[in-house]
Amino acid sequence: AAATATLFECDFRLRRHDGVYRWFRTRALSQIEASGQIRKWIGSSTDIDDDRARENQLRTLSLAVDQSPAMVIITDLAGTIEYVNRAFETITGFAAAEAVGRNADFLNARTDPAIRDALWAALGRGERWQGEFINRRADGSAFVARAVISPVLQGDGTPSHYLAIEEDVSEQKRLAEELDHYRRNLESQVAERTAALQAANRNLADQEHFLRTIADAVPGLIGYWDTDLRCRFANAAYLDWFGRRPEELLGVYMPELLGAALFAHNEPMVRAALGGTAQKFERMFLRHDGSEAYGKVEYIPHVVAGAVRGFHVLVVDVTELRQA
Repeated sequence: AAATATLFECDFRLRRHDGVYRWFRTRALSQIEASGQIRKWIGSSTDIDDDRARENQLRTLSLAVDQSPAMVIITDLAGTIEYVNRAFETITGFAAAEAVGRNADFLNARTDPAIRDALWAALGRGERWQGEFINRRADGSAFVARAVISPVLQGDGTPSHYLAIEEDVSEQKRLAEELDHYRRNLESQVAERTAALQAANRNLADQEHFLRTIADAVPGLIGYWDTDLRCRFANAAYLDWFGRRPEELLGVYMPELLGAALFAHNEPMVRAALGGTAQKFERMFLRHDGSEAYGKVEYIPHVVAGAVRGFHVLVVDVTELRQA
């Protein structure tokens, strides 16, 4: 009856039969008689290596969650907040003590109710949900959060909590909207420019058709040759004189069209025209049918910004006049 009980507890390493050392936690309860002699003791030893490993793992996970740049929120099944990490406090401005114990709806009250309904419907089916909230900060300002919310399942598969990981994407959405605005503005400018260019091309085509109609109505020959002596324009009379179709005459080389002998007679005047001096002369030609014809010829230099780009050719058939 005079005996007292004393509890001893300590950790130490023991070597197992296979030579592996393990940490053990030992508890011993001794009953000491009044004389100081230990009458009996009851002891137990527990392998604590696994416990320490689990504690280290939990500590690592806790640090990772707490230091995550994304907001981490854990709620019960009713949506009451039980835990928030430091990123939550930094992004929202609410201290953990201000959030814990409140329903998470206080944070996303500005979100479309249809979105929250879809969230709870998915969680009710045990599914993960992802989407965007319009959250509020402690100062009343709003920000857009992209969220992934999942049920936390127990060993039997039933949910015990909900885990929400949210990221502030307000700046990303602002930049995306700004880029979209620039894109739409650029598309509008391109459309306007395209329409203006098409209108200018139609106007140019109309003018070209008008000028060609006039040129084709002129009985004389009208042509244009560039500095490479390639034909770039010829009216109907020009085509008829040489018996060529448009695709046969445009781009043709002048010596090829006139022949070597006739071009040799005309070359001094051609070079003078390309030098910027207008030329006037008469020349006998052979038509494509072999008949002879006399033409009164003018070479008129085409000068742009002081540089000769080519020359215009005007030929008036004076055969009947000479015969008369």
